[in-house]
Amino acid sequence: MVTVNMETVSKHDEQPQPPSLRARAHLFKLLSDVTRLKVIHHLLQQGELHVRALCDLLDQSQPAVSHHLALLRDAKLIDARRDGKHNYYRVTDPKVEKLLALVEETQRDESLTVESLARKTEDRPSDTNG
Repeated sequence: MVTVNMETVSKHDEQPQPPSLRARAHLFKLLSDVTRLKVIHHLLQQGELHVRALCDLLDQSQPAVSHHLALLRDAKLIDARRDGKHNYYRVTDPKVEKLLALVEETQRDESLTVESLARKTEDRPSDTNG
């Protein structure tokens, strides 16, 4: 049985993190959303898409898709160009595709699937403090 001193863990969690760790955490938080991953996936597959096409592919409203696009754009993961009435979006950095391919390869190598990870998470006892 492993004993964890929660007071020590809490103090450690309160330590300021270096900016690079915060930036990485922010990137992973952005990429942890299924809709944003789908947006990136479609943009990588199609090269460039306008908002209405993404709405149709994702079966979501224009405001919802625009919100995800804005977050991805703020993080410089995608970029937009205007052509008439439409904004066309594309993935700007080829490393984004490499990162997602590495995640997929890691899951495959470790025999991890989204379903097995979800089951493992659900099977863990909940963290209660009382």
